[in-house]
Amino acid sequence: MKKHLDLKDFLLSPKMSDRATTWYYYEGWRLCEISIGSKFIHIKPLFGGYSKKKIGIRKGRGILKDMYWRAARCDAFFKALGEGKKRKPRNWEKLYA
Repeated sequence: MKKHLDLKDFLLSPKMSDRATTWYYYEGWRLCEISIGSKFIHIKPLFGGYSKKKIGIRKGRGILKDMYWRAARCDAFFKALGEGKKRKPRNWEKLYA
């Protein structure tokens, strides 16, 4: 999940012909290469005999955005636990935007 925070620009605003390698849930968490096209997002697992997955651009952008915000939510929660608090602060979204 920490890797998703490093790919903030790619996950929140993917542009055509961008590529990134990150963890993606494709029949289990797998290391995948994600490439952005004009109409589709292609997801190719790097290991195993799995085929390439093709997702529409609108749905794919929503999935990538959700991946980033889920990672940010988890990171904010664990930082708060490290500080001895029971929950994340109210303005945690501003720290990751």
